[in-house]
Amino acid sequence: MRSPFHGRGVERAPFRSRAVVIGGGIAGLLAAQVLSRRFESVMLVERDTPPQQPAPRAGAPQSRHCHLLLLRGQQLMNDMFPGLAAELCARGAEPIDWIDDIAMFWHGRWVPRFPSGMLGHCSSRDLLELVLRERIQRIPSVTFVSGHEVTGLVQEARQIRGVCVRARDGGRSDILDAPFVVDASGRSSRAPHWLQLLGHDAPEETRVDSRAGYASRLYEPPPDASHDWRVLVVRALSPSSRGGGIYPMEGRWLVTLTGYADEAPEATERGFDEFLRALPDPAIGDALRGARPLSPVCGYRGTATQRRHYERLRRAPDGFVTVGDAFCAFNPVYAQGMALSVLAAQALDRGLMTQRLRGDSLTGFAARFHRELAKITHGPWLMAIGEDFRYPTTQGPRPPASVRLAQRYMNLLMAGMGDDPALLRDMMEVMHMLKPPQALFTPTILARTLLPAAKRAAGVALGAG
Repeated sequence: MRSPFHGRGVERAPFRSRAVVIGGGIAGLLAAQVLSRRFESVMLVERDTPPQQPAPRAGAPQSRHCHLLLLRGQQLMNDMFPGLAAELCARGAEPIDWIDDIAMFWHGRWVPRFPSGMLGHCSSRDLLELVLRERIQRIPSVTFVSGHEVTGLVQEARQIRGVCVRARDGGRSDILDAPFVVDASGRSSRAPHWLQLLGHDAPEETRVDSRAGYASRLYEPPPDASHDWRVLVVRALSPSSRGGGIYPMEGRWLVTLTGYADEAPEATERGFDEFLRALPDPAIGDALRGARPLSPVCGYRGTATQRRHYERLRRAPDGFVTVGDAFCAFNPVYAQGMALSVLAAQALDRGLMTQRLRGDSLTGFAARFHRELAKITHGPWLMAIGEDFRYPTTQGPRPPASVRLAQRYMNLLMAGMGDDPALLRDMMEVMHMLKPPQALFTPTILARTLLPAAKRAAGVALGAG
């Protein structure tokens, strides 16, 4: 049985103080919900004025592209916000079996489909963010400070005591006092610079850039559409990086195309259509016949996998932690970011509960939390950079030999999924973070992967002879 979000343990009264969250995206909203349970009051500072309907924000341009919340993230988020999945589906999200409802052309063949019980939903990021925000706005102890940006941290004796904020319309600057600050401001986080201004070291950074690019467009499905899938995915076989998918988004289709380096799609109508025709299977282009475009083609770059090693800081200030992309940002093609934000929120919740049992002090919490978050991130990080380095144009420190060996093994596993549905399920459970990556290296799965691979190789050798 999977553990619930909040776990089990002795609850104590909240810390008798205020907490501040920087950033109102998914990671910031999740952090605000956790902090509302652990502190007397919470202030969430957000640069944008949030929309009242599902719509992109200036601070989240990537929301115009496909965002999948992996099943582990969906399960935990539904624990955080009871009834969330049902509310999303009532407002247009599509229920989905993550194997049976996905037609996927992968590694040169269509993978099997069967009822898996891996049930979740598919929605736009805009809808998910709106529903989370509405839920949190109903929490009396949470105050939203929209249209403001944080310009720095306030410190007293190596303890963070608040943030400096400024109205983005040119209004006054102010200080928000708070002995606990969570930075959820994303890839562009200014926290390393703020820490240096206060006399601390900036965290080391590791950056792996596959130079991935996106192009996306919304469509109204054809009126006579007839298909047995809810999601359609086509991916080329390495070394080509071309891929694309059709994803249901509240009654519309979101078509997202991806490619790395020189294969990245152009964000033009002509480039979009040419990229569709160059995919290794025409299924997406065929499905779009008769579909009506509802938006221009939108492009997105800046997709590097980037990790800030706050867990390595020797003398980090107390009262300041980072979550989401401010801590570790992933290449979005792997759909890990939102699920990891939920796992970070769970670690924050449980860590603060344990800290409160020790008393009313936050001393030492930030260092412990960042070490725990590094552990949570490590497996997905290795999987992401292993995939990034399939492509010779990827830039950054090369992964260790063990990762390259695991990548060759994964090639064999994925080649075998077409003949072994159970192997596909094992792979999907790891991809959705229901099981850790090492689950694919048990003796049983090793045998089911390597023995058929050896037979295939022997057959090829005999045929060549």
